[in-house]
Amino acid sequence: ATYTNLDPGIYFFKVRSLKSQGEWFLNEATIKLIITPPFWKTWWFKLLAAVGVVLLAIAYYRFRINSIKAQKTKLQLLVDEQTAQLLQKNRELEQFAYVASHDLQEPLRTTSSFVDLLQKDYKGKLDAKADKYLTFITQATERMKVLIHDLLEYSRIGRQKELTPIDCNTLVQEIVADLDVVIRENNALVTFQRLPVINGYPTEMKQLFQNLISNAIKFHKPGQPPEITISGTRENGVWRFVCRDNGIGIPKEHWERVFIIFQRLHTRSQYEGSGIGLANCKKIVELHGGTIWVESLPGEGSVFHFTIPNLKLNEPQSN
Repeated sequence: ATYTNLDPGIYFFKVRSLKSQGEWFLNEATIKLIITPPFWKTWWFKLLAAVGVVLLAIAYYRFRINSIKAQKTKLQLLVDEQTAQLLQKNRELEQFAYVASHDLQEPLRTTSSFVDLLQKDYKGKLDAKADKYLTFITQATERMKVLIHDLLEYSRIGRQKELTPIDCNTLVQEIVADLDVVIRENNALVTFQRLPVINGYPTEMKQLFQNLISNAIKFHKPGQPPEITISGTRENGVWRFVCRDNGIGIPKEHWERVFIIFQRLHTRSQYEGSGIGLANCKKIVELHGGTIWVESLPGEGSVFHFTIPNLKLNEPQSN
């Protein structure tokens, strides 16, 4: 007999012989057979295979983690390098703007002085065209003065490094007093109450609030007195300020554009200005580590929001 495909295990093969008379012998021979499984079916091989799979999974996991860490480190180094380059370029640009605008003041003063002398000594003595041209030159030099002044202010933002406690109520009161003539001329109403005391840069913060209030007065609806409301609350560990007005408003597609330097939404014949004011505001807020944005619709006024983190007095700020 032939036996195949026996499962692994212990078998006993028993044999009895048959007598010639047809009777079986009582005694029988027994053979013990032990069939061992192939190695891949043994328990130790299965255990080793399971351990091997686990080790491979751990090795692959560590490989992926190390690869991700290496990529993250590489990307961080690249970001740090590009950030450093951008900061350096910004510093160089600000220095250039400061030097250029500072150096432009002297020739501009000379030009303005001579034009003033010409108008004083020769106005009415020349023909109408000459008087008109002198007026154009005077207006152009005045606009240039404003532009250079604003550009200098923009380049100076961030030069002060020491944080100081600022009572925003007192600060806004000083601004309202400084703008008293403009406020009276436009019958404007500026209201604020319970503004917080923050740690920041006093000169820059004063410029920030003054720009927002001045803009709200400048861009008011014809025939309607400007109304400006300023508030400040603590939200999620930062101070959030809101400057709300009832002015002409800003189309939604220009909400981000208004914070870009030299960007104007109106012609100079409509509204005077250099297009630097809100860019200054953005730079000042970012200097303090905050953000600024606007919500507005044409004809429905504007709401400027900005945040100032709760900075510690010994906490340095970097540009």
